[in-house]
Formats: sequence, C-alpha cells, structure tokens
Amino acid sequence: MKVICVDSQSETLVAYLKPDNALNFKRLPFFLPDFSKSIVARMRVAVRIDRIAKCVEQRFASKYYSEVALGIEFLASDIIGNARNNGLPWTLGTSFDDSLVLSETVAKEVAQGKEVGLMHNGHLIESGVVETESIDSAIARLSETMKLKTGDWVLMAVGQASDRLSIGDVLQVRMEPLLSLDLAVK
Repeated sequence: MKVICVDSQSETLVAYLKPDNALNFKRLPFFLPDFSKSIVARMRVAVRIDRIAKCVEQRFASKYYSEVALGIEFLASDIIGNARNNGLPWTLGTSFDDSLVLSETVAKEVAQGKEVGLMHNGHLIESGVVETESIDSAIARLSETMKLKTGDWVLMAVGQASDRLSIGDVLQVRMEPLLSLDLAVK
C-alpha cells in the first residue's frame, strides 16, 4: 500500500510518498516526537484507490475511487525547511510513525462540493471545498509515472499548515454533517 500526498498541481506536480507505518488507524492521540521542535498539522482530503490505475485519462479517473475521507497530516516543518534549503529529500520530515490520521469514509458523490475545515483549539484555521475534479487530475497525473494499486491512498492538500503544535492542543477536521475527526496532541 502506498500513501501519496499531493501538495501542488501547477505545471509541476509536487507529490511525495509516506510509508504505511505513517498511518495511525486507531486514531490515538498524536505524541509530539523528540526529533523536531516544530511539528505542524495540515488538513487532507483522501481517496482510496479501488482498482489498478496506470496511465488513466482524467475523464476516467473518477472510476478508480468511490469514497472520500478527511485526514490530518503531521509534518516536521523545521526538518522539511532544512532539507529544502539544502536540496535534500523531505522524507524525515514527512514520513515518521503515526504522522497521518484518517477519518471514516463517505461516498464521493456525497462529499463533492462539501465544505471542509481544520480547527486548532476551537479556532478555524483552514477551510476549503471537496473538488473531485482536482482529485481526478491528480490521479491522472500520478498514474502516468506510477501504478496506483487497490488500497493505495491519494491525499490532496487543503490550505496551509497550522501553527506549531504544543502539548495539550486539540485538532479537528470536519465535513459537516458527514465526517469529523478529533485528535489530541500529547
């Protein structure tokens, strides 16, 4: 299983992979790791691939997933910044254990056009809309270079990252009234 995070869909596709150990399926609290002094959170809209996709045209990409989930991705922004400045891979700042939590899923038809939001300690810090067209575009572009297999996750960024997280913070992602995910930071 692959987890593919898509950060930009300009002319140059910006995407990176997370290992399966990055997924926190139990939705346990997130424990701030010792290796970073600046952990931030980012909201993601996620789709699970239903069948093998290779060189898929955008107009057919919607046939390769049926459900949408919301996610919270944790990033070590200090490590990523240092890696970018030195032309190094971001892996250590994006792919650590339990750095991604996903909600339950809903049908893509129900999620299309719904507003989503990320709250940090009760304050809305990011919001957006589920747009299956951008997901379809990402699947088409990704499938040009790598085979997407059943069970793979494609995650689309929604907005920017939160401020630096601290012990005691509470994060929530919402797609009212369909999905919600609450997570404590310890």
